[in-house]
Amino acid sequence: MAPAAARTVTVCGGNSAQNDTYSLMSGNPSAGTQTVSILAGVPSGGTQILNLLSQTGQAGTVNIGSGAAMANNINIGGTGANVLALANTQTAGSVSVGGAMTTGTISLGAATMTGTITVGASTAAGGQTINIGSAANGGAQVIAIGNGASGANSEVDILSGVGTAGAGTLKMANNARVTTVDLANIAPAAARTLTICGGNSAQNDTINILGGNPSANTQTFSVLNGTPTGGTQAVNIVGDNNTNAATIKIGTGAAAHLLTLGSKTGAAALTLQGGSGSIKLDTGTNGAIQMVPATSSTAAATSSVTMNNRVGCATFTGFTTAAGASQSFTITNSTVLTTSCVHVTVANLNASTNNAQMSILGVTQAAGSIIVNTKNNGSGALGAGDNVLINFWILS
Repeated sequence: MAPAAARTVTVCGGNSAQNDTYSLMSGNPSAGTQTVSILAGVPSGGTQILNLLSQTGQAGTVNIGSGAAMANNINIGGTGANVLALANTQTAGSVSVGGAMTTGTISLGAATMTGTITVGASTAAGGQTINIGSAANGGAQVIAIGNGASGANSEVDILSGVGTAGAGTLKMANNARVTTVDLANIAPAAARTLTICGGNSAQNDTINILGGNPSANTQTFSVLNGTPTGGTQAVNIVGDNNTNAATIKIGTGAAAHLLTLGSKTGAAALTLQGGSGSIKLDTGTNGAIQMVPATSSTAAATSSVTMNNRVGCATFTGFTTAAGASQSFTITNSTVLTTSCVHVTVANLNASTNNAQMSILGVTQAAGSIIVNTKNNGSGALGAGDNVLINFWILS
């Protein structure tokens, strides 16, 4: 019953130097339910405290539901605003959860829980090591972080605090056994932005991609290398927003690189721009600079052709222009303006060995065409196979 004053009940007290054993319901039941209740009432005030091995002194052992081959349900903490602490005043030692389990599930936090779960909250100067799935696993291992089928915003922060001292290092997939690394490798449900080394930095930033020293096989770096069916794709390297001077090197290493820029398909275009520093084509010592022209072939007696190209080679066959005679050739070209600068050369083959020598008397330019006036300054007429080749370059 409720006492009239403070009450103390002592069982097996005394400063014993002998073994003490205190048993409650220690028989071998075969049926029914056994219940031991401690502080199981419904208090309306005051404070209740249950101490188990809570005094300082010798080491002890507290076993709860530790019997072999027992499928126990062990609940600690009720439905109220409980504060549950494990080793909360312990300064050394270890805490193990499921340390002897060979199969099963360990859960922290219920599906209906809101709040914060903290693992590793140390601010001690000695540092801390937190291991998650870091053992030498003997079977397949899956570690999932933020991997649910999200129905609201999700955020995963790793080394994202604002540090004030020390250095931070983030290592991912630094393992020779890792052969696939996926990052945002899925079609997004909305516009997506991936930023690497952003921020308004005043320090040096270096990004290395395939920066090792390969000794064999092939390394491939692909950007926008899919097969698009729509939309627009853009690659900006030191783009329009960057107004600082920059140095851009592509394939400049001392090796026989094969570098291709641009496409020849459809309306593809390539623009090379240079300011006061000019544009330089430098092949070193061999001078192997090639301009691939558009070509056409026109047989006599037709002396005109349509070529709407800025660079072209028009071949005229079957002409028999005599020594000292003149011949005009008309090239209709929509890129020619009255203000265009046009570069034209003429040559002829000497297959007949007649020694015909076609040269330019002059070029008549008009909007949409040029007329190349030529004269045979050789000792013989154009003969069989002595094709006349007119090369042009519309510079502006």
